[in-house]
Formats: sequence, C-alpha cells, structure tokens
Amino acid sequence: MDELALKIAEAGRRYPAYNRLASELNINSPSGKEALAELMAYVDFANSPLRGIKKLLGLYRPVKSRKNKHWKLYDGRLRQAINRLAMAYYDTIPNGKQRWTLVKKLKQLLTENQTPG
Repeated sequence: MDELALKIAEAGRRYPAYNRLASELNINSPSGKEALAELMAYVDFANSPLRGIKKLLGLYRPVKSRKNKHWKLYDGRLRQAINRLAMAYYDTIPNGKQRWTLVKKLKQLLTENQTPG
C-alpha cells in the first residue's frame, strides 16, 4: 500500500493535470488513482492519435495469424490499468465500449486546454 501511495503522490507532483483529471472523473478509490497515474505516465494522450492509443492499450480484437504476432502490439500492464480505471469510474465490470469511451474522454479532457503551436 505504501508503494501505491508513493505513485499517487508522485503523479500529483509531476503532472498538475492529474489532480484536475481525478476530480473531474470523480475517482476516489486508490486503485483507480493508481491506474490513472500509470496511464498518465506511460501514454502520451496529447500527441498520439486515438488509433495509436487504442493499439497500445489493446482495445482492438487480436488477429489470429501464424506469421505476424499481432498480440504483441499492446502492453498488458496498460490494458489492466485501463480496466482498473474503468472499474473505478463505472463501479461495475466494464466492457470494451465503456473502456474505449473512457479513453476518448481522457484524451478530450487532457487536450482541451492545450493550444496549437
């Protein structure tokens, strides 16, 4: 639990948008805050297209292929993080559409205050 608290405190200091985002999403559980901190640390929501974020988080259905290893496109830890965040946000077990909606909402909230240039 101490490691969890350190991650959350570090995210609050490093990213000022983290506290604003946690309050806007109304996330109060420690696991939800940890998942949000992990996503903000590893995913570049501001400069990445939605398709790239969807690939990274593993929200595409994997293609079965013997030649290409399509299942290696995403990071499993980030997929679990978005799942934990969606569970904290929706208070239920989320389906794929709910996870994707939450990712779009995160990208919108993080990029609304940025100006081009």
